[in-house]
Amino acid sequence: MTSREPEHEHTSLETKIEQMLTEARVVLPGAQALLGFQLVITFSEAFEKVPFASKLVHLIALGLLALTVIWLMAPAAFHRIVYAGEDTPEFHALGSRFLLAASVTLALGISADLGVAVAKVIASDAAGVASALVTLCLLTGLWHVYPILLRRRRDAAA
Repeated sequence: MTSREPEHEHTSLETKIEQMLTEARVVLPGAQALLGFQLVITFSEAFEKVPFASKLVHLIALGLLALTVIWLMAPAAFHRIVYAGEDTPEFHALGSRFLLAASVTLALGISADLGVAVAKVIASDAAGVASALVTLCLLTGLWHVYPILLRRRRDAAA
């Protein structure tokens, strides 16, 4: 008896789109909460004591988080308005690109703001930059690089 992996059925377009929209719905509340917290921080007294360069990095991170929320909300609007709720390969491709874009801006925003926080707590700009870069590498590695490597390995085996 030979040991083989079971053959997988092809995932329907409808299921792929449902999964893509669900992924957006799962990430969206966290991104919105993070955006809200980051907005509120700008009105605190402690924020006034942060150096201008850190305020600027925070503002950029805030913009990246706002863009993340936009990317995550866009697929639902496009599905309703452009595609009239119809499941098409074009919509799946567009929605998938929006979700990938959201993961990029989210990783950049989280990394930048973590760098600001570390620099403030440790009182070291170098530590802030280092933590931001490590975080960005970790998020990029887990969310993009490693999945791409696994996909290539899977495709090569097929």
